[in-house]
Amino acid sequence: MRIPKVRLRAALSCVLAVAVAGSLSFGSQAARGSSDDPAQSSANPAGSFSGVITGSGHITVNGNPVQSGATVLSGNTIATGPDGNAVIDLGKLGRIALKTNTEIVLTLSEGDANVRLNRCGLLTQVVPQGVNGRVDIPHRERMRVSVDRGQVEVKHSGKDRTLTGVSYKTYDEQDKLFYEEGKTFDDASHISTIGSTIFKVYCCTKPEANAQTDRGPNISEADANQDRTVPATITGKSKLTIDGHEVNLDKAQTGINLRNGSRIVTDSDGDVVIDMGSLGRIGVHPNSALRLIIAPGVVRADLESCGWIFQDTPAGVKGRINLQNRELSRIRVTHGQTQVKLSSEERSLEGVERKTFDRTEKSFYEEGERFEDVAYVTSPGNTSVEVKLFCCNPELAHFPTKKVGILALLGIAAAVTVGTTIHNNTPPTQTTSAVRP
Repeated sequence: MRIPKVRLRAALSCVLAVAVAGSLSFGSQAARGSSDDPAQSSANPAGSFSGVITGSGHITVNGNPVQSGATVLSGNTIATGPDGNAVIDLGKLGRIALKTNTEIVLTLSEGDANVRLNRCGLLTQVVPQGVNGRVDIPHRERMRVSVDRGQVEVKHSGKDRTLTGVSYKTYDEQDKLFYEEGKTFDDASHISTIGSTIFKVYCCTKPEANAQTDRGPNISEADANQDRTVPATITGKSKLTIDGHEVNLDKAQTGINLRNGSRIVTDSDGDVVIDMGSLGRIGVHPNSALRLIIAPGVVRADLESCGWIFQDTPAGVKGRINLQNRELSRIRVTHGQTQVKLSSEERSLEGVERKTFDRTEKSFYEEGERFEDVAYVTSPGNTSVEVKLFCCNPELAHFPTKKVGILALLGIAAAVTVGTTIHNNTPPTQTTSAVRP
């Protein structure tokens, strides 16, 4: 039977219309399904969830080197090299700062700024009010968490620990202790906050085996290795070892011939001052280890481990303190002037009326300026400088304030609330590569 052409065309048109409608419906459902699937969303991040990276040194995004001003998206991997420092401005989602040798994976969504810490390093996260922040730590290495403002929850060993930022210290609500530079954890899995918070995550690393200390421009290789001795007197308390030999300071003063290259170590009670006459003095506080290099007109202390030392250099004697493992440190100048060498810049500090004046920032610091990546400190002479390392040793970090009453806790809560309110009413500042969050 022959079908009329008109009816055949009508039938084909009807079939085609149904097929097109079905394909459009399927495509619509697929599109809706992909937007509702978190895996799909993270693989194809929304363009609005992005940030701008500024900084200096070696910085990569997804393994590709980038310059300051590059855009980063949700799902990107951002890493800094040995000389890299980066600040990621996320707009309304806050800021993330990365110091040297740090790698993260960034995940952004409406009201959430999450980070997976692949390698650290040091990370600082600024989380505005109304934004949830989170740092996941897959490798669970030993690390320190410090809170500058607000409150964070730290998950470790299946437990939760609440840390609060109070007057530039981190308050542990379970231990009832203030930690000057943060609380140390061996097994933290993640850190979270509900916003209006600034916190830092610092991974505790030891100096690499056979690591070479930067000798610096002040002492030549020949001078550093030359055999020489300097008469010195030691005052203080408890015990110390010099080149493995124990010195018991049970007298008011002990005389010694100090050898160039000597290694000096104090125990948990040791607190000594070594007077080298015309070459000045070195003070060594508890749990410190240093190697002392002496040359004509130059004294250098290589600070090898967590510790706290000071150096007084007379006029005409150059001083230098090397920080071999570049731990978080505080540098206080009580007299004269020093140059602080960081990974990406130099900073000039000066002692003014019992305060340390930072010439670069034009700011005074009563207890010294805090740095996160110091390589060394130098002084031209007639200077007194103190270097304190805040390493991942809980015994050295806290203030013994077990007796904290209800009124004290209420005062802490009030201080945090007032600080949060003031911050929320303060307009955000411009972030550049030279500004530390």
